Amino acid sequence: MLHKLWFRKVTPKQEEPKDIQKTGPQLESKGQETKASENDDWNAEEKDTGVTTAPMNTHEQAPSQPPPCWKNDKEPKLQTATEALPEQVHESSFQIEPASNEEVQFSISSCNKCKQKQQPVLNSDLADAQLQNLVIRMRERTILYKEKLLDQRDSSPEETPSVSPVKNLPPPKEDKKEVKQEEIKDDGIKSEEEHYCDMICCQFERPPIKKFIQKLRVPESIDMYTDRLYVLWLFFVVLAWNWSCWFIPLRWTFNYQKPETLAFWLTIDYICDFIYLLDMSVFQVRLQFIKQGDIIADKEGMRKNYTQSSKFKLDLASVIPFDLFYLVFGCNPLFRLNRVLKYLTFFEFNHRLEAMMEKAFIYRIARTTGYLLFLLHINACIYYWASEYEGINSTKWVYNGKGNRYLRCYYWAIRSLITIGGISEPVTLFEIIFQGCNYFTGVFVFSSLLGQMRDIIGKATAGKNYYQISVDNTMKYMNAYSVSRNVQNRVRKWYEYIWESQGQLDSSELLGSMPVKMQLSIAIDQNYAIVSKVDLFKDCDQQMIYDMLLRLKSVVYLPGDFVCKKGDIGNEMYIIKMGQVQVLGGPDGKKVLVTLKVGSVFGEISLLAGAGGNRRTANVIASGFTNLFILNKRTLNEILVNYPHSQKILKMKAK
Repeated sequence: MLHKLWFRKVTPKQEEPKDIQKTGPQLESKGQETKASENDDWNAEEKDTGVTTAPMNTHEQAPSQPPPCWKNDKEPKLQTATEALPEQVHESSFQIEPASNEEVQFSISSCNKCKQKQQPVLNSDLADAQLQNLVIRMRERTILYKEKLLDQRDSSPEETPSVSPVKNLPPPKEDKKEVKQEEIKDDGIKSEEEHYCDMICCQFERPPIKKFIQKLRVPESIDMYTDRLYVLWLFFVVLAWNWSCWFIPLRWTFNYQKPETLAFWLTIDYICDFIYLLDMSVFQVRLQFIKQGDIIADKEGMRKNYTQSSKFKLDLASVIPFDLFYLVFGCNPLFRLNRVLKYLTFFEFNHRLEAMMEKAFIYRIARTTGYLLFLLHINACIYYWASEYEGINSTKWVYNGKGNRYLRCYYWAIRSLITIGGISEPVTLFEIIFQGCNYFTGVFVFSSLLGQMRDIIGKATAGKNYYQISVDNTMKYMNAYSVSRNVQNRVRKWYEYIWESQGQLDSSELLGSMPVKMQLSIAIDQNYAIVSKVDLFKDCDQQMIYDMLLRLKSVVYLPGDFVCKKGDIGNEMYIIKMGQVQVLGGPDGKKVLVTLKVGSVFGEISLLAGAGGNRRTANVIASGFTNLFILNKRTLNEILVNYPHSQKILKMKAK
C-alpha cells in the first residue's frame, strides 16, 4: 500500500519512451548529492501530477480533481516500487496483465479534512494498468539518476557495486529490430571500455625489481667459448688496456698531463684500474675449463685454475699500485706502464670475437690497420722525445717547434717508418743511429703487416677464387670439345645459381672433415623439419630418419629440366627442399596435372615397388630453380636392414 503517490497524467494511447535505459536493482547512496538530486526531481514532478479514473461500465474517461489533502506542504518521498506494488512482471516477458477482479485501494491521511470524509474506493482495470506502468517507469527513472551520480569515480571513495542487468519491457513488435541493435551497440561499448581499462592497467604494470637484478647478476660459472656476456665484458677490459697503451706514452713525451688537467687523467686511470680489479675478482675466477676431457664448473676448482695460471701472474703485476710514487716523484705517467702487462686479455678478446662473427676477415683487417697506427703513434712519441733530447729546432732533422707538435711528429713517423723518404738528413751521431734503427724497424714491421694483410684478404676471397677457377676450367673444357652454346649457357647458369644460393660449390668437402656426430647435428638442423613432414616416414623410427639424413644427396635442377620421365626405370625418391615441380600428363604429355612444392615427395612408388614395378608413371619437370633431396633405393635398403619395424611399415604403405 502507498500512503501517498504522485504520478503524471497520462492517457491510455500514450507511447512509452524508448530512450529510458533499463538498469538493475535500486542502489543505495549515502551521499548528500544523491538525495538533493532526488528531491529536485520529485519537486519538478509535483507540478504536473493528477489522478485519472474511469468508471467500470463505460469507455469514456472523466478526469477527477484531486482532494485538497493532496496539496500538502510536507510531501513524503516516494517509497520504493518493490514495497509499493506486487511484482507481477516476469523476467522473461515483462508483460503486465491487468487484474480485472482486484480492487485498488488508496488510503490517504495527510490532512484533517480527509480524515473526516472517507475517500471512496476507485475500481478500474485501465487505471490499474496505467498506475502500474507509471510506477515502474518512475522507479526506473529514479534508478537511472542514482546510477549516474554514483558512477562518477570522484564522488565517493567507496567502490560502487556492480549493477546486474535487468531485461527491458517488451517493446512493440515493429521496434524489435531496433532494440536488438541498441543492445548490440551497448555490449560493444562495454567491451571497448573494458578493453581500454585493461590497456590502462597494463601500462602501469612493472616487472619486479628482483627479476631485473637477477638478469644483471653474473652467473656462477661462465662458458668462455659461447657466453656473449663474457665477450662484452672483455670489450670493456680491452678498452681500458688500450687507454694505457695509447695515452701513457703520449702523456709522458708530449707532457699533456698538466696540473690543470690532472684530475681528468687520474679519474680515467682509476676507472681503468677498477675494471682490472673487477675482471680479476668476478669474471676470471668464474671461467669454466677443461681437465682430462671434463668441463669443470666447480667454484673452488675454477678459482684455483685461475690463480695457478700465468695469466693471473700477469694480471696481478698489472695492478701493482706504482702510482704511490706520485707522492714522492710527482705525477709521472711511466709509473703506470705496468698496466700494459694485461695484453693476454686483448688476444683472448680477438679470438672469441672472431669465432662469433660471420665475416671475421673484416675485423682482422681493421685490427691489422690498428697495429700499424699504433706503431706510428709510438714512433711519433719517440721522435718527439729525441727532438727534446737534441733540442727543439736545434738541427734540421729534429722537430722545429711549429704547428701541432703531435701531428707534425706523427707525419714524420709515417714518412720515416714506411720509408717514403723526403725527410731531412740526420746530422749528429745520435740522429744517425736513431734514423738507422727507425728505417730497419720500419722495413721489418711494414713488410710483416703487408704480408699479414695479404693473407687475410686471400683467405676471405679463397671461395670466390675457387669458384672462378672451376668456371674457367669448365668453360675451357667445353670449348675444347665444341660443346653447343645452349649447353654452355645452362652450365654457366648452374654455376651462378649454386654460388649465389650457397656461397660455395660443394659443401660435402667441408662436412667430410667433421666427425659423424657433427655432420648429423648439421643435417638435423637443416633438413629434419622437411623430411619429418613426409607422410611416408611419419610412423618410422626416428633414428632411421637420422641415418637417412646423412645419406640424402642434394641436387639442383634448372628451369625446364626433366626430373624423371614416364616409363623410365626409377631407383630414386625425391623430396623437394626448395622450389617446385610440375607433374605433366594428358594426351600430349604437356598438361599440368599438379604442382608439388616444398616438403612434397614423389617417386616413392618406384622406390618401394618390387621387381618389375619400378617404372615411372608420370613426367615431372622443374618449373624453376629446384633443389631436391635424392634417396637411392640401394641406400634405403641398407638403412632398413637395421630397422625391421620401419621396414614392415614401409612395405605396408607400398602395398
